[in-house]
Amino acid sequence: TDFWNTVDAISLTSICAAYICKGMEWYTGATSLYWSTSFMATALPTTYLNVLYYMQGFDGHGPLVRIIIGCVKGVRAPGIIFTICIAGFAASFFILFEGRGESTHATPITSFLFTYTVMLGGFGVDDIHGSENTIVTATLLVMFTIFTYIVMLNVLISVLSDDFDRIQENGKAEFTFARAETILEFETMLKAKDRSNPEYFPAWLQVLVPTLESDDADEFEWAGRVRELKNSVKQVQRKLEESEETRKAEAKEMRRQNARLEKMLEQISKKLSVEEGQ
Repeated sequence: TDFWNTVDAISLTSICAAYICKGMEWYTGATSLYWSTSFMATALPTTYLNVLYYMQGFDGHGPLVRIIIGCVKGVRAPGIIFTICIAGFAASFFILFEGRGESTHATPITSFLFTYTVMLGGFGVDDIHGSENTIVTATLLVMFTIFTYIVMLNVLISVLSDDFDRIQENGKAEFTFARAETILEFETMLKAKDRSNPEYFPAWLQVLVPTLESDDADEFEWAGRVRELKNSVKQVQRKLEESEETRKAEAKEMRRQNARLEKMLEQISKKLSVEEGQ
């Protein structure tokens, strides 16, 4: 998929760049002159992240990996909004603290990191005293914290909750699809001789059977609130249908008994008429 291809591209590019820079450093005798350490530090997380791709094929970890990847994809839009907001407030703080000897605002990058820590609650009252205008700085901090804590974080939680429910609703299908992708990748790396080997790929027959549904709610594996609601609606609908069938059967039995009683009354009436005639 595009996500894993991007991770692979970043990992391989960073590793190649790190070795090239390391060779240039060795050739020139410099120490970390060509960013070899930085490239290697970038390559390691993405390389380990590739392990999650192969964990998708296992029952215990596959669904969780799919949930994590789905939630990461779902927060792209809120993440962009977060980044824009942090950059805007960071620029304001950088201007207010510029030239005042504050290490946290010495450069736009450090000011951006300071604003990010503010979003996580990592600031104090003393942080505003070194600014050009403490009132404006305090106002901006209050505006930023209200916007991030109350508005954006709740939006992010809502988005993650919806994505989680959506992925869990189709959790089995998502896991099966991920396992198929992993198997297909391994198959493409096999030689033509191995792919035609009946020991590796024996003849098989796929049979589709209906899934049995149980009335016991405890037997359902929880798969998100949406699926849980659908299961509850199906159970109620099934019970209503069963009660309707029961009522129809009872009504049919009552009509049969009424017809029998009417026939008996008719016979009794005939007998009475005969006796009166005699």
